Amino acid sequence: MRRALHSTLASLAWMAVAALAGAEPVCECDAPAKPDVALESADLVFFGRASFVGEVADETGNPVEEFMEFSVDGVWKGPPQKRLRVYTRITQSQCAFVFEAGRIYLVYASRDPASHSNRFRSSICSRTRRSDHALPDLAIIGAPPHRFER
Repeated sequence: MRRALHSTLASLAWMAVAALAGAEPVCECDAPAKPDVALESADLVFFGRASFVGEVADETGNPVEEFMEFSVDGVWKGPPQKRLRVYTRITQSQCAFVFEAGRIYLVYASRDPASHSNRFRSSICSRTRRSDHALPDLAIIGAPPHRFER
């Protein structure tokens, strides 16, 4: 009985190692900075409702990045606009932040240095979070200097 159990456990351990060896690498980044540090280092920080998701394809038609358009309620940093777009890479999906249309988010994003100066990116490495998890941040960063009425 012990041999059978040992053999089964060894087989399960081997299958787990084999599965992990073929898996995509996990996104590597530091833990998100504290809210005040994240506000200082981000190029764009706003609070808004995700309203539309779209994709950008490469020359062969394969999607390489996703964007979310937001109806903005307030901006702490960046362009004070009522509508903003934030990109996240599909090709690096383990790091992509997954936005859901209709949900409200506190978004921390950085200017994309590689492509367009007016593109902002967010990932799971930023402090971006749904509104129901944003109260600790809002308590620290305060009210946005630019607010919009709906």
